[in-house]
Amino acid sequence: MEPNLKIEESFLQKLFRITLQQGSIPKHIAFVLDGNRRYAKERDMKTIGGHRKGYSIDWAMLCGVQEVTAFVFSINNFDRAASEVQGVMSLFKEKIEHKLVHPEELEGKCYQFIGNWSLVPQDLKPVISKLITVTKHNKTIVINIALAYTGRDEITSGVNSLLQCTRHNGIDLDTLNESLFEKYFHDFPVSSVDLLIRTGESRLSDFVTWESSDQAVLCFCDETTERTGSSESVEFLDEFPPLPPPTEKRPTPPIPPP
Repeated sequence: MEPNLKIEESFLQKLFRITLQQGSIPKHIAFVLDGNRRYAKERDMKTIGGHRKGYSIDWAMLCGVQEVTAFVFSINNFDRAASEVQGVMSLFKEKIEHKLVHPEELEGKCYQFIGNWSLVPQDLKPVISKLITVTKHNKTIVINIALAYTGRDEITSGVNSLLQCTRHNGIDLDTLNESLFEKYFHDFPVSSVDLLIRTGESRLSDFVTWESSDQAVLCFCDETTERTGSSESVEFLDEFPPLPPPTEKRPTPPIPPP
């Protein structure tokens, strides 16, 4: 059953969205959500107040986007003040716990985790695991949470996993291709990125390095995450070109699961 989304839209926003839906909508959008600390500083708020402001991707569901990846917390962010890191992790846990007791907010959304699981705080792991479990059968949109993540770590971990599997399961490296390599990146399937949106600055910050290297359209916005509402996000879709016809994927030999 399709989720019954209740999102406030002005007449012009709704008209713009419906118009866009007549054309080409990206299947997978990735976000680098930046500017939380800057937003807080401009308003003389505590840093955690900027992180708390949050961002909704319900507009993506309305437009028909099938997958969203959000860069929640970089591995490099662990170098920040311990109080800020703890505050962000506590806030993230709080938001997940809120969603788990309000199942209507999870309707249609399938949550997945990408990142270095060994770096995730122990008290956060069971909450994330439960979110993944209770939403795994939802079909409207996939939401990838990039936590304790960088693109280089993702690739490095994939290489290490592949080498371990080669040693223990006798995989022939002569059969290696892109599709085979991607199976060792993370525990959940992540498709190629069609549109990458970065708020706050014009840089990629080591995000979805592999997934966006093919045909991703890059859009940069000077506004911080908190100032970028649904209408501005929908406007990014106007810059998205028609999708090319699907290409036939190269066959991948059967392999043991990573």
